[in-house]
Amino acid sequence: MGLADDNAKVARGEGTVLLVEDDRDLNLLAARVLREKVYTVIEVTSPHHAEEVFDRTAVMDLVLTDVVMPDMSGPQLVEQLRSRGRDFK
Repeated sequence: MGLADDNAKVARGEGTVLLVEDDRDLNLLAARVLREKVYTVIEVTSPHHAEEVFDRTAVMDLVLTDVVMPDMSGPQLVEQLRSRGRDFK
């Protein structure tokens, strides 16, 4: 699948999103918006829980994460998840 196909898939609202946001209210709001666009959303509130969920989930199309969180930043989390050898946006 090429980049154009991937972008079209995201624009249509297809796929599974791992939402990592430690602020519960923002997590709920973002999840609601994504679900209205027909994404499958897995909500977590910590980077460590995100790693556990990522490892247990066969397909992850998109990781949407807060940048500043306790214990690990969003970019650090993405780096950790990418080190597992799986591709995602």
